[in-house]
Amino acid sequence: MKALSLKLAILLLVSLVFTLNTMAVEPPTSSVNRCVTWLARGLGISKGATSSRLKLAKELITLRDDEIPLRIVQEYPDVMALTGDVDASPFGITMAHPEKPLASEKLFGKSAPEFDRTIAGILVLKWILAGNYEKLISVQKPEVKLTRETFNKIQAYVKRVLPNEQAVDAMITSMVINDLGKIKAFVEKTKRETGIEDVDHDNILLAALKKNPTVSPAYVKLLPKFQQIIMRGLEAKFNLGQFVQSENVAASLDGMKSLVNDQQSLDFYLIHALVDIAGVGGHKTQEGSLLLTEPLAQSFNTGIEALKGLAKGRSTKQVYEDFVAAKGRIFALNPSDRLERTAIRLSTMLGYSRPGDAREVVEALRSLQPNTLAVLLAEMNLSGVDDGTATLIYYAPAIVSNVRAAIEKSGGHLREALNIGFTTLARIYQKARTRQVGESRSGVYTVFAKDAADTAGLDPRSFEKKDFELEKVGDGAKLVMSDLKPIVAEEFGKLSRLSDIPGQKIGVIGIGGGSDGVQAALLAQLLAKNNKQVPFVISVRTAKTASQSATGEVGEDRTVVNHGGEIFPGVFIVLPHSSGKGRFLENLPASDLPMFIVIDRQDGALPNQIKAVCEHVKGIDRIIAVDTGGDALYPTTNVENSRATPDQDLRVLNALTQLDFHVPIMTAIIAAEVDSPANAQSILAAAKAMYYQPTADDALHILSKYKTWHMDGTSDSRFGKTALAWQYALTNQIGLQALPIPARNVTDRKNPWDPFVSIAPSMKDIFFMDLGLHLKALGVAVQKTRVVLSDRQYSQLAAMTYVNEVENLLIYNLKWPHQRAGQFIVITHPSDETQKFVYKATPPGMSFASVTPEEAAAFVSALKDGNGFVFHSARDLFEKSNKISGEELTKLKAEPWKFRRMLVQEKGWTDDVIKTGLTYEYGDAWYQAPWVHKFTSPDGKVSLTEAIDFDEVSPAELEAYQRAINSGITLVTKRAEAALDPSQTHIPGENPRSKPPR
Repeated sequence: MKALSLKLAILLLVSLVFTLNTMAVEPPTSSVNRCVTWLARGLGISKGATSSRLKLAKELITLRDDEIPLRIVQEYPDVMALTGDVDASPFGITMAHPEKPLASEKLFGKSAPEFDRTIAGILVLKWILAGNYEKLISVQKPEVKLTRETFNKIQAYVKRVLPNEQAVDAMITSMVINDLGKIKAFVEKTKRETGIEDVDHDNILLAALKKNPTVSPAYVKLLPKFQQIIMRGLEAKFNLGQFVQSENVAASLDGMKSLVNDQQSLDFYLIHALVDIAGVGGHKTQEGSLLLTEPLAQSFNTGIEALKGLAKGRSTKQVYEDFVAAKGRIFALNPSDRLERTAIRLSTMLGYSRPGDAREVVEALRSLQPNTLAVLLAEMNLSGVDDGTATLIYYAPAIVSNVRAAIEKSGGHLREALNIGFTTLARIYQKARTRQVGESRSGVYTVFAKDAADTAGLDPRSFEKKDFELEKVGDGAKLVMSDLKPIVAEEFGKLSRLSDIPGQKIGVIGIGGGSDGVQAALLAQLLAKNNKQVPFVISVRTAKTASQSATGEVGEDRTVVNHGGEIFPGVFIVLPHSSGKGRFLENLPASDLPMFIVIDRQDGALPNQIKAVCEHVKGIDRIIAVDTGGDALYPTTNVENSRATPDQDLRVLNALTQLDFHVPIMTAIIAAEVDSPANAQSILAAAKAMYYQPTADDALHILSKYKTWHMDGTSDSRFGKTALAWQYALTNQIGLQALPIPARNVTDRKNPWDPFVSIAPSMKDIFFMDLGLHLKALGVAVQKTRVVLSDRQYSQLAAMTYVNEVENLLIYNLKWPHQRAGQFIVITHPSDETQKFVYKATPPGMSFASVTPEEAAAFVSALKDGNGFVFHSARDLFEKSNKISGEELTKLKAEPWKFRRMLVQEKGWTDDVIKTGLTYEYGDAWYQAPWVHKFTSPDGKVSLTEAIDFDEVSPAELEAYQRAINSGITLVTKRAEAALDPSQTHIPGENPRSKPPR
């Protein structure tokens, strides 16, 4: 009962202290300390009672292991902070839950991993001082067990450096406060008080202690001598554990130069590092040390021997290479070979100690996709001393070790584990490299990757379904992972044939530079195969090159040589033998199609440049603007820490809205998801996108052209990220891929390309949208297009008395697109497909509907302002067509099979088939039939998505349809939701006309 009261009192103390410390308006530190003192007295925790702490330090080796945790809590209250909200180390996530309760569970009834690790480290210190070798090794595997000889050397060293209770007390204090920088409240408080933001918890602790030492009651009780020793270790900004695991880089040793000349501080620091790492497995067992094995001890010894070189005048780079060379001798690998040197570092991270294990790492590296290996070789052989910045992935050893443990635990093979672990590191390295573009300094760029280490231990196979981004923290970054959100094409309307796109003469524009022009040309060829004329393909390029040429140069003036003429300033006809600065690809399709390059100098001339091409080819019926990769789907403002739509894409799209002639404009996205935002699905939905899935014949044509043009990954000068991704998708190479972009571009320090793409099934599809709806979905304010008619035409319309004047002018004279929708004629504005004019169709032999002067004036006003208009003769019927009356519902209940006919034929609703399914006809064979339909009301405000199968629609379903439609609610029925599941392929229900094929 007494023990329970003590636990509750301790928890009360911690709760009060943390509440006060994390309040928006913080109380004075003295107030907090008074609260601590007041409660501590009731617990027998004496503030300032240095003698009791020294007594504990002196009696440490004689205390029972189970007595130590409570004594530590009583004498070093800082340790209680580790039971709160802590960014815990991710080591050993895959280990089984301990059979025996840990210290945190005994004291507080809950798990506190960092508290348990600290206690475990203190227990290791006790076992070393007491000479309890058997206890320390009791949980270790025989093949890595610490030897008695090594243990004795460690014990002698520790006893020499910690000769009395004052030194032992200082060491315990150092261990207790070591992880305060992982406590989220502590981090936020330090940031507020010092302005320091860092990914390294040691640097946060250093800043806090320098600003206000009283943040640690345990620290302020130390003698100034030991306070200074601890501070010197922190000021070195060097993590020995990272060094001996090959986690850090040569530039990380810079701070050790001052510490090596202070032997007392150096020895203290080294022992602290040893016992700290020895206790890392304390969240799984406190019956011995999982980590202080013979391989780790030898690695420590190797590291310490190498560090002695700093005192002898060797440079940080030389000392680091001395360590790598020493590890290379253990692994029988050559550090002068870039691949084997990389294997040395990775083998050390994995905790290996045998040449055979290291050789497996070498073979695993050689089995990686070429660009994965290229990234690792480039990044893991940088020093950060004289070769620019080198990336330090914080917790890289935990990532590869946790992946290995998790995969082996699941029954997987070692090679799979190494492949996942190494690929994950490569992806982080490349993200870091792209974030460092433009930096000219040398040094260390630290990426805090705890989330990756956690995932590595819990579900490493999920990495290929994660998106990696970096969030700036101080001079480094924090890795932020999110689930990839694949685009589900089946949720959109399906364009069954490219021939269904309105218009005969279609101009195609690649809007984003690079290989967009090539993909635009391929779409043009598919259109031509569907009996469309393609009078031009334009590739819009910036005035300065942004992608590396064959010589690796960027930022050069864009030029085109051997062209077929400059038809307008900055507009060139491209011929098969044309060439130019930068990554010039437009000449590849020039033998098949009329190709043009438009050089955008961002001077406002782009609309006139595009117009010049249209006039050069004697006019067109439609323009399709092509983006590849999907970055044209980014909103104009950031979403989920992501970027906005690239400036060039937006400039071209906005320029198309400024054309002073009337032509319908669509956008097309090829290989979406390569660069698209997380909310791409909702952007496409808002833009009312339709998708076209290339046929097998289309795919063969596309792949054949890429091969002919050597854009299939076989050429160092002809490549495109989205081009390669599209090819992978068309050949069903789904999942995470390192695309075969030239390695020189991937590892280029000025403009590194990220080759890692998770190929999704929808990347093979092409998504089409109306330009106005696309821009509106992005949040771009699109100015409505004014219809420019002559004064005579406006006067003619203003004076009309019958609606046939509209039909004669807009349909027969100006050739505006129109369609019959039930009992209506719907005329669509040629450059704004959302602007429609509706009037009642006139049966043969009947008079046209009359138009009053007021209505004529209102129509002309709508025409000038860019608004739609419904004539009065159609208005009542039009409104009824957007509803289902009670009488109509009654009829449908009697004849439910007429539901589709009523909506489409009688009311003029549009019917888009968004999914087909397999059925059978007369026992002959399976065939694809329309299944999921999206019905849209004539006013475009309501849609109903339903799966038309062979089960009769029930009265209750019909009533639900009526309620949704009459309330203006867009409805996707449960039947449709089930049918849209990708696993559903066969139309259900009984088809009375047929029998299954035999």
